[in-house]
Amino acid sequence: MVWSYGLETIQDNINNFQAANPECQINLKDYSWLDYHDTMVGRFAAGDAPPLLYGSDHWLQEWASAEWLAPLNEPFPQVTDYSGELAPYALQGMTYNDDVYGLSYYADTIDFVYNEDQLTAAGFDAAPQSWQDVWDMSVALKEQGITEYPMILAFSQSEGASIEAMISMIYGRHMGEAALFDAANQPTFNSEGSAAFEAIEWLRLAYEAGLLDPASLQTAEIDQVKSMQSGAHTFTILPQYNMAELNKPESGESPGSSRSP
Repeated sequence: MVWSYGLETIQDNINNFQAANPECQINLKDYSWLDYHDTMVGRFAAGDAPPLLYGSDHWLQEWASAEWLAPLNEPFPQVTDYSGELAPYALQGMTYNDDVYGLSYYADTIDFVYNEDQLTAAGFDAAPQSWQDVWDMSVALKEQGITEYPMILAFSQSEGASIEAMISMIYGRHMGEAALFDAANQPTFNSEGSAAFEAIEWLRLAYEAGLLDPASLQTAEIDQVKSMQSGAHTFTILPQYNMAELNKPESGESPGSSRSP
């Protein structure tokens, strides 16, 4: 069982495996990414889980601690041979209590993305370098009527990357110091002056000022990408693999990208 992405590639891999192992028969079933977690939890709870499935580092601790998953390194010790080929954070994302639960087919960064043409039209010749720059540019874009809501975020409750976008906003402040947790491992969201507090406060003020599209609270990644392609918004934060889609020649605008401020 997988989420609905790259199904032709997955089926091709299955065909190759079955050709090499004709005694095996593999049936493929997919669910929407937005429904995948809840669907799989329901199947786990009902004792109807498949022997092989896609998982995410978002849910690994939840699923492994419930003993819904078996460590991959126990029946397949050869998994350690792949460890050196993985980015450290990708391997960490598949590890729980020192056991490896899967092999990552995908790992990426989260990017702050901007529409270069719209910034130029508003009189700016460089990308924002801080969240204050994002605010000032957003005000100018809105006042000049270039975009009604300069920023869009995929903050739907069903969008898994929403927490990653939020974390990127937090770690993009104060060089990552005192970001999510303090020295006592306590959350800093309510600690005025912390990066977490400032990021949340920035979003609150941007929402009230009409700089952040209210639709962000119901937006998932696909609609987020389409809105940027259409030129409806100037700024967003999303997984880097979307940059190829955003910069296709047939896109309505030609966004640029920058590292998160």
